Amino acid sequence: MKNIKQKLTNDLPQDLKQKVKSRDLLVDVLRGFFILIMILTHIIGLNFNYSSNDSAVNILGIIGGTVAFSGFLFISGINSYFSYVNPEKHKNSKRIQLLIIRCLQIYIIYVVLGFLSIFFLKKYYINFDGKAVFGILLNILTFKVIPEYADFLFAFIIFTLSLIPLRRLYIFLTSKVAVGITFSLTLLGSGIFLASVNLYSSRLNTLKSLFVGHIEEGLSIHSFPFFQYFIIFYAGLVVGKYFLESESLRDRTLAILKTLIPTVILASLSVVIFLKTGSTLFNPQFPEGRFPPTPSFIFLSFLGVITIVLFILLIYSKAKPLNRFLEFLSKNAIGLLLVHLLLIYLFKLLTEETTIIEKP
Repeated sequence: MKNIKQKLTNDLPQDLKQKVKSRDLLVDVLRGFFILIMILTHIIGLNFNYSSNDSAVNILGIIGGTVAFSGFLFISGINSYFSYVNPEKHKNSKRIQLLIIRCLQIYIIYVVLGFLSIFFLKKYYINFDGKAVFGILLNILTFKVIPEYADFLFAFIIFTLSLIPLRRLYIFLTSKVAVGITFSLTLLGSGIFLASVNLYSSRLNTLKSLFVGHIEEGLSIHSFPFFQYFIIFYAGLVVGKYFLESESLRDRTLAILKTLIPTVILASLSVVIFLKTGSTLFNPQFPEGRFPPTPSFIFLSFLGVITIVLFILLIYSKAKPLNRFLEFLSKNAIGLLLVHLLLIYLFKLLTEETTIIEKP
């Protein structure tokens, strides 16, 4: 896979080869920070279930569970504008092939982690029953089951693949921000409405949850739906456009501040609606408002992301050792996500009591 990717990179046009070789260090630092938050959140979630005697651990877990995915998706939007949506770059088959290879890498990791999580976390040990093992694998491959702690990976596949058919739409929306915000809010509202629609098939409902979420009494599907989270990805595309225009920290900080203002307004309105009505559709609390995400959760999550980004911008020029560490995390993101989850799975396997179940 690595050799194929290298060959494709060598065949790229000169403008893209330069972009591949010269990464934006600030964006790498931001991405590395959210990877660090995601790793810490998984450690807390898997070992403490966000319920520890240490209040600091609980707070860190709640903050991480609220902002980690949104932050990573926001940075993904910035990078997507740099490498693909930017209208100055001509659509190229090599770019498309790189996107597809990237998605295949993530999908393979998703399947591997999902398969192992069912054994390590759900405690299904089949005693080498090949038929049962194949059944679990088939359920993951055909989306009958979305395994926890691997669920976020498939969301990135959907957003990345969307760049291919929707590139022209993304170019238009980033040039007309008011239209883009309206479009994003429309998707968010549609997702909330469609999440409660029951398709009366576990596989279809699981597939639906990848795009709009799924609400059903007595059932909780962990997913990061495209419609609800699109507004954060879109914000990343818009900020990516501003970042590409200027590498000045001052200009980039102003771009983030412009994003902050509508985010504060939307977060405040959605929280007020919840406080006044008590509607669960606007519950901002973690984890109740997370799966599927409510508007309040989305806006508060993104508000947290923007606050963190502003903090990083403020200390960026004065924290070079930290920057180098975060840059390392960013450049090795996929490997780190795979390794840290495997280590946590192994730790739980070795430290928790095992239950043997013949048929999952």
